Amino acid sequence: MYPPRIPLHLHHLTVMCALVPNYYTLLLSRILIGACVGLNISTSGVYFAEQVSSRKVYTFGTFLANLFYAIGGGWVAFLGYFMLEKVGWRVFVVCTSLPSSCHLS
Repeated sequence: MYPPRIPLHLHHLTVMCALVPNYYTLLLSRILIGACVGLNISTSGVYFAEQVSSRKVYTFGTFLANLFYAIGGGWVAFLGYFMLEKVGWRVFVVCTSLPSSCHLS
């Protein structure tokens, strides 16, 4: 009936950031990915708020989303402290992007 949808997975594009030729291309690609992720998070939040059954469920769901977002940011900072100097930024970008690529595919 409808043509199959091919979703745009931003986490796959994050892995591609390790292949950029210079710093300015990396900066531009990360800015674009950050803008897209920010728009995605805000849209998902609106859809979540519209579909929940009660304020208690909304509060708990928002708490969990923010908690895991903070844990993920802390984990990347922790890994960066120990890995970045040893493996370089390209390998680090790939290593920190692969878990989301494997999970969300």
